[in-house]
Amino acid sequence: MLRRRVLIGLAVAATASAVAVPLTSAASEQNKTSTVTVGDDYFAPSDLTIKKGSKVKWVWDDANTDTHNVVLTSKHPKGVKASDYRSSSGAVGLTFKRKFTKTGTYGFVCTYHKTVMKVNLKVKK
Repeated sequence: MLRRRVLIGLAVAATASAVAVPLTSAASEQNKTSTVTVGDDYFAPSDLTIKKGSKVKWVWDDANTDTHNVVLTSKHPKGVKASDYRSSSGAVGLTFKRKFTKTGTYGFVCTYHKTVMKVNLKVKK
């Protein structure tokens, strides 16, 4: 009888821990921070998909010789203020981090190199 109770208790504990793992990983996935490199004449990656509630951090490459920035274009979800998504300008030593709470597509450019430095960011549920 005691052995049976112990086995049932172990089975319940194993089931509970198996159920808790996906919930924990889903929550951590939502709070994930993705990194975009700001290099001379490129963003890497230039296409990125994240979950709602996640963050993106742009990091300027230490090898840069040109000035760069990160600016939200007119391509963004309604209700998002472009002025809230504009970094400082510089060549090295900068980071720019934002949290994305609205689903949709966001377009970013470096205003110094608009034709070659673009990021297409998709935020999904």
